Amino acid sequence: MGVSPVSGDATGEPLSPAWILDALPDPVIVVDTSFRLIAANVAALDRFGWDPARVVGAACDGLVHPDDHAQAVAALRSVQAKAIGSPVELRVRDADGRFGHFEARGRSSDQHVVVVLREVTDRRRWEIAAGSSSLLQAVLDHAPAATILLDADGCVRGTTRAMSTILGIDAEEVLGIPLDALAAHEDRATVSAELELVISAGGTRSFEASFRAEGGGVVPMNLTVVNLLDDAAIGGLLVTAFDASALRDAHRRLTHVATHDDLTGLPNRGLLHQRLADALQAAGHRETPLTVLSCAVDGLRDLNEAHGVRGGDAVLVEVARRLRAIVRPSDTVGRIGAGRFALILEGRDARTPGAVGERIARAMEAPIVVPTGEAVVVSVSVGSAAAGTLPFEIDTDALLAAADTAVDACHRRRVTTDRASADEILAVQAHRLLGRIAMVGGALETLLESEHLLDPDQRRGLLSAGAAAARTLGDDLGTLARGISVSPGG
Repeated sequence: MGVSPVSGDATGEPLSPAWILDALPDPVIVVDTSFRLIAANVAALDRFGWDPARVVGAACDGLVHPDDHAQAVAALRSVQAKAIGSPVELRVRDADGRFGHFEARGRSSDQHVVVVLREVTDRRRWEIAAGSSSLLQAVLDHAPAATILLDADGCVRGTTRAMSTILGIDAEEVLGIPLDALAAHEDRATVSAELELVISAGGTRSFEASFRAEGGGVVPMNLTVVNLLDDAAIGGLLVTAFDASALRDAHRRLTHVATHDDLTGLPNRGLLHQRLADALQAAGHRETPLTVLSCAVDGLRDLNEAHGVRGGDAVLVEVARRLRAIVRPSDTVGRIGAGRFALILEGRDARTPGAVGERIARAMEAPIVVPTGEAVVVSVSVGSAAAGTLPFEIDTDALLAAADTAVDACHRRRVTTDRASADEILAVQAHRLLGRIAMVGGALETLLESEHLLDPDQRRGLLSAGAAAARTLGDDLGTLARGISVSPGG
C-alpha cells in the first residue's frame, strides 16, 4: 500500500504516511480480504481502547455488532470492485464491550481495504429531532406506538406518553416496575421468557402479549424488543409496543367469515368437518359413542316462493336458533346446505338420537313469523348415523354422508316447476355476498396497514386467515354464478 509523501513541516521535509495516519482525528483501520485487522491508527486505538497485540491479525467479526456483520462483509466485498466504497453505518465494539455508531467508508488498495470510521453516536441521538430535545420528546409522545426503555433486569427506566394512552395508566407510576409485572396474568411468563431470551442471545425478539389496563381490562399488544445493553448511547433494552386490538379484531373477522355461515352464524361445512374430526378422535380415546344428525327443512323452496326469500331466510334463522337451543353447549350445530343442518352429538345424547329427533320435532311445532307478518309452521326431517364404539375407522365424510342418506330417505320433498322467485332469490344472495366481501375487504385493509409491524409468524397466521376467507367467498361466488346460469332471467 503506497502513500505519497507530502511536504508540510517547517523544514520542508516530507511527512511520513504513518505520521499522517496517526494525526487524523477519525479512527482508521486496515483490513484484508479475509476481514482480518491488519493495522489501526492512534485515533482508533484510543477511541476503542484496543491492545494492538490482541487485535492486529485477529478477525474483525467480534469487533462489529452481530446484527451488522452481514452488512459489513457485503460492504467489504463491494469496495474491492470500485475505487471508493459507499458509506455504511455500523456498530463497533470497544475494549469494554460497548458499541458506538460509526459511519464507515473504505478504499481498496492491493489486497487491503483502508476504512475510515466517523463516529455518529451523538448524531443518532439527535438526527430525528435535528438537535432539538423538545422536538424529539414531542415526536415520541405523539407516536402511536409506545417506546419503553428497560434496564438489564427488565425494569422500566422510561416510557413515552403512548403507553399512558394505550393502557390508561400514568407513565411515571410504572418506572422501576418489571415489564412482566405489567402484563396480564396469563401472559407474564411469556413476557419474562422473551426478555430472558433477548438478554441472553442478543438481537431482536418480537411477540404478542396482553397488558393490564386501567379499569381492569386488558389490551393485546405487539412488542419488539432490541438488546442495546452494550450500546453506548442507550445501554438498555429498547421496546416498541403498539395496540394490536384492531389487528386481532380483523383476524377474528376473517376467521369467522371463513368458518361460519353468514345467515345463521352457525359453523359452516368446513368448521363442522374439523369439529367432527376432533370429536371422533376424542370419542376414540374415551371409548364413548358419537352420533351425527342430518336435518333438512321440509318444503323450503315452497316457503321461498310463498313468502319470498326473506321469509325463507327468517325460517332458516329461527330453525337454527331452535336447534341450537335443544342441544348441550358442548355439542355442535352447523349449516351444511341451503336447508340442511348437521348436529354432532357426544355423550348421553349420542346414545339416544331418536329422543333428540323427537325434541327437534317438538321444537318446530311453534309457528314462525316471517317478515310479511304471516305465521308459518315448518317440519324438519331427521336422519342419523352413529360412529359406534372402538375401533373408529369411519372418517368425517363417510359419517356425514351416512347421515345425509338417512335424512333423504325420510325427507318429504315437494317438487315444483314454478321458478318465478328465482331472480329474487339470486338478487338477495348477491346483496348478502357483497356485504361479506366488504367486511373482508375492511379486515384486510386493517391488516395491510399494520403488516410492517408484524413478525413472520403473525404475518403467516393472518395471511392464512385471509386466504381461508377468500376461499369461502370464492365458493359462494361459484354457487351464485351457477344459480345465475340456470335462472330463467339469466
